Amino acid sequence: MLRHEDYEELRWRAEAATFRGWYQSQRDSTSAAPDEVDQTYRLMRWSTRYLAELWKPIFEQRKVAMRISGVFCHKTPLAKFKDTGGNERTCELGDLLVVHDRLGREPCRRAALMQAKRTVRGTASASDDVQNELYRRFPPFSLSRKGFKKTRFKQGERNVGDVDSFARFALVADDAWMHPHRVYDRPPFIWPRHANWLRPAWTISHPKQDPVTSVGSETFGSFISGMLFDTHPARGRTVQPIPDLGSAVLGTGLDLDITVQELLDLTARRIAKSKHPWGGLPRGIVAFQDGTLPSPNPANPFSDILPPPREGMEPPEDTSVEDIEDEEGMSVILIETFSD
Repeated sequence: MLRHEDYEELRWRAEAATFRGWYQSQRDSTSAAPDEVDQTYRLMRWSTRYLAELWKPIFEQRKVAMRISGVFCHKTPLAKFKDTGGNERTCELGDLLVVHDRLGREPCRRAALMQAKRTVRGTASASDDVQNELYRRFPPFSLSRKGFKKTRFKQGERNVGDVDSFARFALVADDAWMHPHRVYDRPPFIWPRHANWLRPAWTISHPKQDPVTSVGSETFGSFISGMLFDTHPARGRTVQPIPDLGSAVLGTGLDLDITVQELLDLTARRIAKSKHPWGGLPRGIVAFQDGTLPSPNPANPFSDILPPPREGMEPPEDTSVEDIEDEEGMSVILIETFSD
């Protein structure tokens, strides 16, 4: 199993992978400042597969099996809830779901929901008071999206309880910079681990941080690395996998567990609609998976639809985001680890 001293090694490799996606978005984008959608796309297209590549040696050394799945999916579900004044409000549930499934001995699932926001000089360019209230309080809410031909989420109110460790803002800097400022176009894309971050590409902000729109106190790489360990405070909320989602019922104390599993399952269905999961997906969706596990994970809906990477295979370049009526899912990073 992983050791506590592995954290720092995992963290700086995660930082390298994260910066790789950000750098690629700056290099490839046609706009001077790529928006949150494009930044999330590049995070999934580049950062996820480099994360798998850079983490592999550490897991192999510890004899821990590891698999990483990454999916980009635009147009996330809407959350409807009542604010403190009793008025009905609607906003995006989030842009990205990060999940760690620890399998084998002492199994555990931990999940974190993130909403991406752009920052310039350390401050977000815009603030959404409705989204802020949802993430700070997480009052009872329902899920939907206007214009769907049919809804695939379980109907009814969801009460997820205390989600202090679940919801975060992921702040991506238009003006990220590090020293030494040297990047590489090809693997292994690693710089000295003691490089000085003058302005990190992605940081994580707690919803109760004031102001919430200022650069977070933790980098994205540090946060997802911390999800692999029992840290305090926790990175992500511990939830229960729901392999038999059809029989699960809201209002039985598993509302958050069901919501996480639904997002994973609906995203997988979105990918499965395509005959070519690696390329040609509608709307520039990226699907990626790398690594193997000794036994199947019944709570991972991506296992049978994402092929292993092949030499020379690249995710699609198309990033068009025109609307379609029937859409579901969310961008996902699913990290699975297994040790006896």
